[in-house]
Amino acid sequence: MGLFSRSVVQLPKLTTPAAADLAAKSNAAPASQALVKPGMSSSEYIHALEENKQSVDAVKALAHGMPEKDSVCWACHSSQQVADKLNPQEKAAAQAAQAWVKNPTEANQAAAAAAASKTDFKGPGGWAAQAAAWAKTPAQTPTAPTAGSVAGMAPAAAGSLAGKVPAAGNVAGMASTASSVASVASAPSASNVAGLAPTVAGLAGKAPAAANVAGLGTTPAAPAAPNLTAAAVTGAVMLAAGLVTGKPMSAPQKPNLESLPSEVPKSNIPSTLPTEPPPVDQSKMAKSLQPFIDNGKKISNGQLDCQKGLA
Repeated sequence: MGLFSRSVVQLPKLTTPAAADLAAKSNAAPASQALVKPGMSSSEYIHALEENKQSVDAVKALAHGMPEKDSVCWACHSSQQVADKLNPQEKAAAQAAQAWVKNPTEANQAAAAAAASKTDFKGPGGWAAQAAAWAKTPAQTPTAPTAGSVAGMAPAAAGSLAGKVPAAGNVAGMASTASSVASVASAPSASNVAGLAPTVAGLAGKAPAAANVAGLGTTPAAPAAPNLTAAAVTGAVMLAAGLVTGKPMSAPQKPNLESLPSEVPKSNIPSTLPTEPPPVDQSKMAKSLQPFIDNGKKISNGQLDCQKGLA
């Protein structure tokens, strides 16, 4: 904690007012859970995360605490900050997500899902669009996404074979997405980003076992839609932060389905698998994530209007 600590910023738009509830909802790391004090508000909790450089958990807390439309707006705004680094597919996906934020209709949601499916989910635009696709429109009731619904159709089964999000809603596919920042960004470092993979994979609930992260295990049941949206937003924000000093994105790489084996060779499956991912040193991401966290807080306290703040 620095000598000149910043004061607590009140975030009245957060929908989970109690710190303990938000820490649990966002599946915070034990070190972040330990910062929760009796009677602490969510605003105070996010401030404590920042002061203690638990930057990834600060992003997760904001993404889970905001109303869904505000959360997707944050993903869109983060994408805008690195628009010059995005490839055409990522830009189109970010624009589709923005269209949903400004007018959250089912038609715009379907367009966001379609735009997301044209990316390889290695950048913030694709995840912003996916967040919009998973979010609830005003006329919808909270339901878990299904393979046949617009909210759960991103991407299709063929995409899931390449490490994308499976159609059933398994967020374990985000693991390979997070580690892919290493190939498009120099900050955070490649080793840091690779360490974030299991963290992102577990954003929508308990982190999956290593077999699930590798795509070798049984697909877990889809968590509730709000958690999926927050997970996608978190991925968008972190990938945007990695692109700030990274190289421009190349064209998305589509899978060659004919070259994929029909069965996973048994020799490639370890005899024993860890049940939990290793911890992540969040302090190494604090500097690159802080500007994006500040923007998320501006949305949460009304300083940044999502209707006016997006181009």
